[in-house]
Amino acid sequence: MNPDSRGKGVGNAAKQFAIAMQIPFALVVPVFAGGGIGYLLDYWLHTRFIFMIVFGFLGFGVGLREVLKLANAAEKKNGG
Repeated sequence: MNPDSRGKGVGNAAKQFAIAMQIPFALVVPVFAGGGIGYLLDYWLHTRFIFMIVFGFLGFGVGLREVLKLANAAEKKNGG
């Protein structure tokens, strides 16, 4: 067994693990950020949670797009 090939496998696994740990944050943080911005707009404009819901859904869309980008990047790095 070649020692160089064993090191590549460990490095590849570490990269996959790092990407897997990024995915939850890439999905959750934009939802909370969008909801927070919407909440502040609702508070400022004296509306009833309309902007919070809208910006929360927009944040979900942004988070989903980021997760798909991470998945595509991981697939390209693995030779897919």
